[in-house]
Amino acid sequence: MVSGQNIRNTAGRFMSLNAQRGRPAPAFQEYASDMLANSRYKTMLLAERGLMDTMRRECWVNGSIPKEPRELAAYLGKLFEEINSNLSVKVLNFF
Repeated sequence: MVSGQNIRNTAGRFMSLNAQRGRPAPAFQEYASDMLANSRYKTMLLAERGLMDTMRRECWVNGSIPKEPRELAAYLGKLFEEINSNLSVKVLNFF
């Protein structure tokens, strides 16, 4: 979800806690067939898919990531031009 200064992990509200350790689960469940059948995913460029996947993983681990392309590029350690050219509406629709 895009709000304020950060993109948040929308799946985070569903994270189950490890009952014995009291911390979020170390992984998220995703069926590859569901993603591959998703028309929004299928129409994305490969670079967009890679950015979206990286952003989702960062959100899973850290809860949120910067919303602004320049800040996101610095956060991910990538070139601004690379992030800016691939941070499309198609990518943002997954958040």
